Amino acid sequence: MKQFSIREKVEQLLKNAPECLSPRKVSQLTPIAKNKVYELIKTGELESFIYQGKYIIIKEDLIIYMCEHCTDDAGYTYKIKK
Repeated sequence: MKQFSIREKVEQLLKNAPECLSPRKVSQLTPIAKNKVYELIKTGELESFIYQGKYIIIKEDLIIYMCEHCTDDAGYTYKIKK
């Protein structure tokens, strides 16, 4: 069985996600709670921009964040560091 890197697993998790995501959509697609997404945006840990008054997260930025801040346990389980 092929061993996948964390990046490959995160990309697989988000393969059907659109290229631009709202914080709500991020929380639906990942194990990161919506309030945590807003906290990460506020602290600058997760890159985003505001368009027409709403936060937009680029999928690649989310993948980068998850690869840097998630641990890989038992295959496909991701734990978000607090």
